[in-house]
Amino acid sequence: MGEITDILKKAKDIISDVKEEYETLLEVEKIEMKYLPIYVEIITSMEECIEKFIAAENYNILNHHSLSFSIIHIIVLEMGKIQERMKEINDYFISSKSKCCINMVKKTGKPSYIKKVLDLNFKEIYKNLIALEELEEKIFGSSNRIEHPILRKAWLLSGVNQMNNSSIESIILQNNIYELLNKEIGDNIDNDYNWNQKIENLVNILDNTINKEDKILTITELNKISKELYKFENVKDLLDAIEKKEKENLLEKKEELLEEKEKLLPKKENKKILDPITKNILTTFKNKVELIGSDYKDSSKNRIKFKSNFPAKEVCEFRIPPLTIEEKNNNYQLYNIEIKMCAKDQGWGGTGHVRVRYTINGEILNEDGFSVNRNNPEIKNNLYKFIINSNDIKEDDLITLYILCPVWGGWKGSVESVSGEVLYQ
Repeated sequence: MGEITDILKKAKDIISDVKEEYETLLEVEKIEMKYLPIYVEIITSMEECIEKFIAAENYNILNHHSLSFSIIHIIVLEMGKIQERMKEINDYFISSKSKCCINMVKKTGKPSYIKKVLDLNFKEIYKNLIALEELEEKIFGSSNRIEHPILRKAWLLSGVNQMNNSSIESIILQNNIYELLNKEIGDNIDNDYNWNQKIENLVNILDNTINKEDKILTITELNKISKELYKFENVKDLLDAIEKKEKENLLEKKEELLEEKEKLLPKKENKKILDPITKNILTTFKNKVELIGSDYKDSSKNRIKFKSNFPAKEVCEFRIPPLTIEEKNNNYQLYNIEIKMCAKDQGWGGTGHVRVRYTINGEILNEDGFSVNRNNPEIKNNLYKFIINSNDIKEDDLITLYILCPVWGGWKGSVESVSGEVLYQ
């Protein structure tokens, strides 16, 4: 009798255990359906965070945070344990589909054991996520709010003092973007004469998105950059794309202005079409003008200030010649001015930083002009030319030309001749 009772008790215990395991199995299946997708998203977020670190380190931005990254070693060890437990869980799900109740009596195959492993994994994953988020916040700071990856890297280059700020000086951002470009293309950075101008154009666009240029860029302004530019992951491609877009916009604007002018002109039948006329400019230029950036000092408090903050020296000035009464009666209008100059830098070492800029009636309306670059194959005999469009000028305006030179040792700029023509049509 006692033997039968023992057998029945054992049978009852085993059946009860199997029942409990099946009830736990339902919980495991619920976890599989409800929670696993959530934790896949969490692990994906961790993966994206690591990718952000890798992208920044490709530009040597994280060097001064090396000590902070010791936490990554701990995370690697912890995630290794999580990986082993996930293999065990996957083996369970594979075997449970074919072995049914057999797994209920093995410790490693019991749903209750698997549930403990799952709970432990979820707890460890969440703990490591928190650690990674804290590291990300410490490293990236307020730059995390910058959506474009290139602008985020440029912000990070400013170092620890910039981490929690919400704005940055435009000249600092400009220099940082140049540094990123230098790390991308190395020695080739001097082979294109207009990289500096392209970077200035990008910063000017950003500085005009909310407030008119104030030399300060906020994170909000950086995030106003066109969404179509987000696909560019390196500085060179981004700058080239912006330059192409600017040229397209300028061409469209010119076409619109021409159309508007045509609408304003009186329509007369059989009116004779007159050829365009040109007039030479009369400048105050007499002799070669030279500027050594490191030696140049100007005590005047009102010295002209261009965005580069390089020393600027006046080359010459001229007034736009007026039309005669007859020319006005024939509806001639100012179209543009083409200026030609013989300009040089020091003739050795770096190039592309000596610049020529101009003011209109003493005001800096834009930063047009040119940069002296000995490596530009299109420039012959140091002769440069640029256009001042009619949008910015009118008859009798005073144009003043300046040469700008870096203050770095050995740098020099000079202008040996100036000429030009005003086109009316």
